Amino acid sequence: MTSHGHDPAGASAQVLAAWVPGPFVSGWFLSIDRDGAVLASATSQLLQINLTARIALDTGSPLITSIFPDVGSIFTTPAVDDNGYSVVVGGAVPNSLAIHRFSAVSGLVSQPETCDQLAQLEKMGH
Repeated sequence: MTSHGHDPAGASAQVLAAWVPGPFVSGWFLSIDRDGAVLASATSQLLQINLTARIALDTGSPLITSIFPDVGSIFTTPAVDDNGYSVVVGGAVPNSLAIHRFSAVSGLVSQPETCDQLAQLEKMGH
């Protein structure tokens, strides 16, 4: 479900999806890809996993084009640079961090899906 509104600064904004938070997701992080696509990352401290959905905005309506799974709970917003993606996660040793580098965000989506499917990320672990 997409709708339009305004952000607190008065600029135009579009709601990509809305849902009731699930019990496994402990946080969400948003990033912008090199081509302007939105990267929505869900993280679970309980399950020590995270998923990043790549949302294309140049298709007429926002569509999820890929979902990338990773291990570890995300510590901060994933970074995008000319060489790929960096995700800072909790390390294997208590009180440590690890940086996971990826060249692409791809996988798990056989055809583009609407952003209403983001609610499914809230069910990670099921």
